[in-house]
Amino acid sequence: MSGPFYHQRSEGSSRSSLPSMQAMPYIAPYGDAYNPAALPRGPLRVPQKHQRRSSGPGTYPPPYASSDASTGNITPPPPPQQAGGAAPATTAATAGGEPASKEVGGADESGGSSDRTEVPPEAGQVDSAGRGGGHEEKAWFAHRRRSCRFLVVVGVVTAIIVGLAVGLAVGLRKRGSTSGKSSQNFKFPAGSYTFAPSLKREGQGCTSRASTWRCDPADKGDAGTLYWDIKSQSPESYTISSAPSSGGASKGSEAAANSLSLPSFSNLKMRLVDANQPTERLVFSLAVNKTVEPTDAGSALNRAAKCTYEGAEVEATLYTRRRDGKSFDSPSGGGGGSGSGDNGGAVAWPGDIEVSQLMNSTIGQPTCEDSTGRQIADVQAASGTCECMYSNTK
Repeated sequence: MSGPFYHQRSEGSSRSSLPSMQAMPYIAPYGDAYNPAALPRGPLRVPQKHQRRSSGPGTYPPPYASSDASTGNITPPPPPQQAGGAAPATTAATAGGEPASKEVGGADESGGSSDRTEVPPEAGQVDSAGRGGGHEEKAWFAHRRRSCRFLVVVGVVTAIIVGLAVGLAVGLRKRGSTSGKSSQNFKFPAGSYTFAPSLKREGQGCTSRASTWRCDPADKGDAGTLYWDIKSQSPESYTISSAPSSGGASKGSEAAANSLSLPSFSNLKMRLVDANQPTERLVFSLAVNKTVEPTDAGSALNRAAKCTYEGAEVEATLYTRRRDGKSFDSPSGGGGGSGSGDNGGAVAWPGDIEVSQLMNSTIGQPTCEDSTGRQIADVQAASGTCECMYSNTK
């Protein structure tokens, strides 16, 4: 067989070679015997506590003990004592002096198991951990500054709102006091006035008997006297009230105040028409029940002693810039009196005045009674209009 010789064993040779084989020498195991070859090549690592349980970062003594190859004794360095009696964690270093940055794990080269020792972080990691408290402090100061700014903004907004509320209240109070004073000055047309319109036109078209409608005073051209008080609510709003006469008329003050057979009224609202124009005027109206005593009452031709028209309309127009159909400058002051019903200081109205009493044809109107008070149907409604027109124009 060419090539290198390989030991080949046959059945016969194997049996014959057994007696010739020498026994292997016995090697007794050793325990603490000195064996320089079994010593580790590098420094041994000493187990240390976890850094989270340590007393604090920054105090890591060398976590290794030098090995004496000549004696085989391992002497770990004594750990320094800290406050609290706990042994601090130590920093691990290799034989070359470089700090370890990884945890030793798994089996070593000799096949031994790891002590699972956690190596502390590098210097840069320790510095970043030490700066963690500084970041928290900065965040706390930033939050405090934001809170202060928010409180300042809330305070400024509150001050502005309070200032506006106070200013508005003071302004409204001053405005109210100013308007009150202006209303007490009785600027025209506010004041107490006397009105003397005369009868200009009369009509009896709403009744079947003409004598049952009559205007006071009865004769055309005769003037009646009215006493009215005008009050100003605003520059363009006025009210009017009737006032009794201060003179002792034969029929009493109430009769004198209502010389046109008008009832008493109070605080009727007036409409301002054509403001600041030559035809500027104040207008008001009211509904009245007009009662008439016919001149031929009790005669054979007329049994009606009294007739009443319900819902007759009275309308008055007071011109503030026109007199006898011509424009004039309105007075700068006001009328006499105080507008409280006492017309002792009332003055004549400077402008034109028109007063009308109108009654349209209405079925069932008027209602008449005889001298005994019994209602009669002798007088019926007609198709026309009954009216009394008064004016102070010439």
